[in-house]
Amino acid sequence: MEAPYLSTPRFVVRPSGTDDAGAAAAWLPLPFPIGRERGEATLREANAAPWGHQDPLDLLVCRRRDGVVLGAFRLTGVAGRTGTCRLTVGPAVAPDEGDAIRGDLIPVIIGWMRDELDLMTVGLWLPSDDDRSIAAAESAGMTSAVRLREHVARPGGRVDLLRYEILGRPWTVPAADDRPTGESRGEVRGDG
Repeated sequence: MEAPYLSTPRFVVRPSGTDDAGAAAAWLPLPFPIGRERGEATLREANAAPWGHQDPLDLLVCRRRDGVVLGAFRLTGVAGRTGTCRLTVGPAVAPDEGDAIRGDLIPVIIGWMRDELDLMTVGLWLPSDDDRSIAAAESAGMTSAVRLREHVARPGGRVDLLRYEILGRPWTVPAADDRPTGESRGEVRGDG
């Protein structure tokens, strides 16, 4: 099953199914990879709640051309209307390719979270060395809000984890320059 609004020419974000248990190392971001049995148990538990009532909501990130599962998209806090997402990739995906995947999907996912989920805020966690992802988040209007020092392990050492945030569309207030002239200064206009 593919949601056309959560896809790009290269990648697709889709719900998980029982056939995805064998690729658990790619979609379950744990320090140690897990096998098929634990993957099946995790999928049974995650898919027990009806669609739309899951918190967290876990979706798979797949390569469009062959359907290979590369990682996961986890969305938390929807019930509280403060959604936070994290795009992770499996251990077989190099950090540069993970950055490219995130950079490609961020505009689509952030747009979906802002337009469709009626969230007050949208948050996104990104490693500080993901230049393409950070550029995509910033061009989507997100701003850096939090820095966790040396939180992400990389083959050559550790890097910071950044949280980017943006208000949901229904909660944004136009800048003073976008308001009618009298409104921005508290003036009352009359005929006179």
